[in-house]
Amino acid sequence: TAFVGMVLVAFMLIATSCLPSGKQFHSYRSMPSCGWVWGDTILFVTPLSDSLTHYRYTIEVRHDNSYPFRQLAVAFSVNPVDEPAIYSDTLTCQLSNDQGVWQGQGWGNLFVSTHLGHTFTIPHSGSYMLSLSHIMRQDTLPGIFNVGIKIETAGDAYQE
Repeated sequence: TAFVGMVLVAFMLIATSCLPSGKQFHSYRSMPSCGWVWGDTILFVTPLSDSLTHYRYTIEVRHDNSYPFRQLAVAFSVNPVDEPAIYSDTLTCQLSNDQGVWQGQGWGNLFVSTHLGHTFTIPHSGSYMLSLSHIMRQDTLPGIFNVGIKIETAGDAYQE
């Protein structure tokens, strides 16, 4: 029976190691060559199905050293398609440190940084619209090439 128990444990370890990661959605949008214009909301649509799970969003920014600020403030919201927003948040993405050194990974003068947001839940399964806009005090932000959103599962909503 000890052998059967070890085989069962080994099987469970192998089976759980093959489960997909918690990533539900990951996509980028390109910005116009002039930069990210204020009021230009970036929209993504993705299916989300588990109302018992917390989802965590991550904002990803690709920029070059012509971006004039250390931070990028963004507004993020989630809503079922054709319904009002169920979750809204703001996030300040720290792109450089106090000395002006760009954060994240880079090559040449191009940098990619990742900024972890908060968790949210959904009321029901379906297609959800994710929207992202910058809320900086400058109308057009030069030096931003791409902005992305990643949605991952963050655990059972009723365990927190």
